[in-house]
Amino acid sequence: MKGTNAKMSEYSCAIALASLDRWNKTREHYAEIQEIALGISNSIGFNVHNAMSSGLVNPYWALLPEDPEVTKRIRDYSQAIGFETRLWWDKGCHAMPAFRQIVRGSLKTTEDLCERYIGLPFHLQLPSTYWEYIEKVLGDSLDG
Repeated sequence: MKGTNAKMSEYSCAIALASLDRWNKTREHYAEIQEIALGISNSIGFNVHNAMSSGLVNPYWALLPEDPEVTKRIRDYSQAIGFETRLWWDKGCHAMPAFRQIVRGSLKTTEDLCERYIGLPFHLQLPSTYWEYIEKVLGDSLDG
């Protein structure tokens, strides 16, 4: 089986350790923007990934529309206006070249979620104007 035995460089480790000194402030900032993202998600009627919906602070915003066609509409509209989104799980690791030949059972749930989960930009440097913009992008993509 193909895989990796990745290591963190000393420099990366030093940056990670130094960032822990600011963790409480970073966590607060993520909690603030997560609350905004949840409000937008809820107002449009979309579920989000479990970490966000259960209140865990995390650096991701992934919507979960009920219908894969809605995900496709959001992606198509976003691409047309130059706003980046991504299928959160792509097509699943079982579809990757390294894993395609591995014998497996049905992955119907995985394949369903891969078609519906959509990742949106979500990081601590987003400008305050982003939230109105993303709400408009999502609304416009659903209207069209």
